[in-house]
Amino acid sequence: MTRARCSVSVGYKSNDVMLRRGRVEIDIDELQKAQIVLGTVGVDETIKAALRTVNRNAALRKAADHFRLGHMHVPDEQLWAALRAPSGWE
Repeated sequence: MTRARCSVSVGYKSNDVMLRRGRVEIDIDELQKAQIVLGTVGVDETIKAALRTVNRNAALRKAADHFRLGHMHVPDEQLWAALRAPSGWE
């Protein structure tokens, strides 16, 4: 298994307050597979696309659960916001 190390910084976009700075190990083989699936180039672009995909899939699962529960009415803005929120953030 080939490994690469890269620095990752995380901060609030609204006020640029840095929350955490650290290093993460990334398996190059897994990164390359993700790049093919996501159609991305580079570590930064691939990580951002993967996070967007995970959040989108979570929202779709919540919407499907909502549908399966028989909530057939047209959702209002508050419900759409709740469906888009990651699990546990409501």
